Amino acid sequence: MRDFFCAKMNIDTAQGPPEILTTGDGTHTVRAFTHGEPFHSLRGSRRESIHVFIRHGLQYMTTGREFIRLLEVGFGTGLNAVLTFGHTWRQGPEISYEAWELFPIDRAVARQLNFDAFSGEGLKGLTASLHDAPWESETSFGKFHLYKRHVDARACPTDGFFDLVYYDAFSPGVQPDMWTPEQMKRMYGVCSPGAALVTYCASGHVRRAMEASGFRVERLPGPPGKREMLRAVRPGIKGNEHA
Repeated sequence: MRDFFCAKMNIDTAQGPPEILTTGDGTHTVRAFTHGEPFHSLRGSRRESIHVFIRHGLQYMTTGREFIRLLEVGFGTGLNAVLTFGHTWRQGPEISYEAWELFPIDRAVARQLNFDAFSGEGLKGLTASLHDAPWESETSFGKFHLYKRHVDARACPTDGFFDLVYYDAFSPGVQPDMWTPEQMKRMYGVCSPGAALVTYCASGHVRRAMEASGFRVERLPGPPGKREMLRAVRPGIKGNEHA
């Protein structure tokens, strides 16, 4: 059986309407018929994303910084963007948030997701607003600047260097070409010196592909239900520190 805690997917509505599921922490995830797998951990979608992307990615990179260039590979449900906005909108740094996604979920589906109920006071309607933002242009929400792009990460553009990458692609079992040494080399190329790439997936061949591309890779404790996750750092300078 496939490991649901290393599984991401995009919606193919031609196979039928997506199914909205409630996970172990009360937040929603989505399962479509294309692969029959949910976007997030069934143990808790919000819990997983906070652990992997916020705690070990955003908080790791933003200490003492006033501005950060962030890339998400796989916008999906928008949960990572919601959490990033919620974590930084009052006291955090200014965020340039670029998201690459080939197959956005339908906005009608996005409006049914309950992420806002867990996002704190003043953020009602945030999930819908992020999904309603136009593609291929920047939309600013205060100091959070969202730029959604229809981009295939396997042919990723190299017109910018990022300080942090949320690598939230399909799992290796669903889309193995997103986890090859060649793909990790592409991601190394879009990272600025000292940048970090974080992902839920800790497979040995993925770690070796990252290392072969030049990243310094850390195996970190995973979210509930998963033993490990990975953080890959491009050697260089992070802010005023040697990374």
